Amino acid sequence: MPNQQYFPNRQSIRLRGFDYSSAGTYFITVCCHNREPWFGHIEQEQSVLNQYGIIVSNSWRELADRNRHIRLDEFIVMPDHFHGLIHIENCENSRPIGRLVAAFKTVVCKSIRTNHQNPNIQIWQRNYWEHIVRSEIECNAVRRYIRNNPAKWRLYGRIAMRPAFMEIF
Repeated sequence: MPNQQYFPNRQSIRLRGFDYSSAGTYFITVCCHNREPWFGHIEQEQSVLNQYGIIVSNSWRELADRNRHIRLDEFIVMPDHFHGLIHIENCENSRPIGRLVAAFKTVVCKSIRTNHQNPNIQIWQRNYWEHIVRSEIECNAVRRYIRNNPAKWRLYGRIAMRPAFMEIF
């Protein structure tokens, strides 16, 4: 059995008792496995997508086509991660944010694996990060953060080197 000090139990970042299928706005971040720059590069403070980055962008847009109870807002595909704002509308059968993100990640993986011709390649990290957006002021701050993300790339490099999300506020 592996030494447990190297494999600590993961703590959930989810709010205990919160209904993640409830109407609201969520800011999500999904990182590439080992933070590999799968999706393109940054050039002149702009995210330049390669074929895989285009798959990510198209898959995000298609998520709203398949789920009528959501509305997509600002998003950005970066070389090694993805940021997006998603609004879940009031609906009796709405899917929780976790299932929506899982569906998005699955569609991206299947498409990239087909294009890459490697069915075992890992694209995404195991989990994702989310934040419940609680006000319009906060939502506008997140939009600015997403829009300015490519410009910050030069300052911080890959996402592993970036300050915490709370710099938004």
